Amino acid sequence: MIITDFSTSSLDKPAHDIKIQEGDLLKIKEFNELPSPVTARIFGGGEYWIETLDVQTGCMRLDVSGQIDLSEFSMVKMLIDANGNEYDPDDFWVED
Repeated sequence: MIITDFSTSSLDKPAHDIKIQEGDLLKIKEFNELPSPVTARIFGGGEYWIETLDVQTGCMRLDVSGQIDLSEFSMVKMLIDANGNEYDPDDFWVED
């Protein structure tokens, strides 16, 4: 699984230099540090691997039985890393 940072701020910078830019909704550096694949437990049921995540819009591409489905980060109830650790998605939102 590849987590893609679509922020223009990181196109030519190493991952450790990624900083939150104006307009970013999510803390992609913290998200990328989670052991992958990262699974999203969605409100209403279902757990799916997150394939890509857009830091400026919160749009996600999920692997649903080998097919790609689109969703929003606001629909995530819980994040689960490859080690089975659970994370509150609210911790990944940029605070105003």
